[in-house]
Amino acid sequence: MRIDRIKQEEFKTMMDDFVAQEEKRLGVGSEDFLKRNQEIMELIGETERYQKERRQRMERQFMRAKEVCIDISQTRCYIINNQLTKWLKAVKGVFSLLEVSGLSFHYQPHVPVLTDLTFSVLDGEIAGLLGKNGVGKTTALKLILGLLPLEKGTICLGNYSLYLHPMQYKKRINYVSDSHNIYNNLTGKEYLNFIADMYEVPSETRGKIYTPLIEAFQVEKYLNSPVKRLSHGTKQKIAIIASLVNDPLLWVLDEPMTGLDVEAVRVLKELIRSRADCGKSVLFSSHILEICENLCDKIVIMQAGTIKKTIELRGNPSDTSLEDIYMEVVNDVPMEKGFSIKQNNK
Repeated sequence: MRIDRIKQEEFKTMMDDFVAQEEKRLGVGSEDFLKRNQEIMELIGETERYQKERRQRMERQFMRAKEVCIDISQTRCYIINNQLTKWLKAVKGVFSLLEVSGLSFHYQPHVPVLTDLTFSVLDGEIAGLLGKNGVGKTTALKLILGLLPLEKGTICLGNYSLYLHPMQYKKRINYVSDSHNIYNNLTGKEYLNFIADMYEVPSETRGKIYTPLIEAFQVEKYLNSPVKRLSHGTKQKIAIIASLVNDPLLWVLDEPMTGLDVEAVRVLKELIRSRADCGKSVLFSSHILEICENLCDKIVIMQAGTIKKTIELRGNPSDTSLEDIYMEVVNDVPMEKGFSIKQNNK
């Protein structure tokens, strides 16, 4: 466009010089000059039309080239995405995403809730955190989320330390609580948008994430109602939907299936699996051992504020149920001789 302007200015200067020469040669006001001047004006008009048509032609060519580039870019992105998905599945469980090391915590002096808690969650891994009531599971999850202050130990998510890089860390994590502490005076829709705003997710992006989840959990008809009027299960569904708006690297779930109907439990299990398939990690606590056994790659069992056993379920089939393994670990009940599943003392 700048080149066109320069050429137009040069052309105008040239035409002004030409008109001045013609005025001098033919005489101002003469019939020959007026006729010549008319010819010049027609020539200028034709030139301007030519320039306009040329600009329009260039703009059309540019738009066609842009469309081709977009199409090529989209195709390339699609190919790269497929290759990346295959690569993620191939290397799933190779790199450590969450590292919890030497974690200790007290609610009251001299009464430890956690003592030297150490475990990890690999990328693309589904890890279950199990243990009796009161052993510190929820406290551990709150520390991982940054909801409680660190007393001792370190927590890292990828390259980010919770202590050194709190904002970068928290942008890559999200959480579903078992207590449904969401804002009761907001409508369901307002709550979803509030969480999206907190994570600075653009309107278009949040729509693409929320829409299929709203449909899957069948909550669209409840979105304009105040949260305080919704049932326990519906609140849980909305909390689950909101927790995925930032596409977290680590999805933390504390008793996520409490209050959910059968259909919603199935949707949630499919979501957990799909997250892992995409290389994202899931850490959840639950007392439903059958679900943990079917979903988890790894089970971390807590006792007295520390890790008692880490059980690798992936690639280690066993005839012994997780329930029997769990009872042995928390109650120190010896297993049968045929027991062969891999266990790691921590």
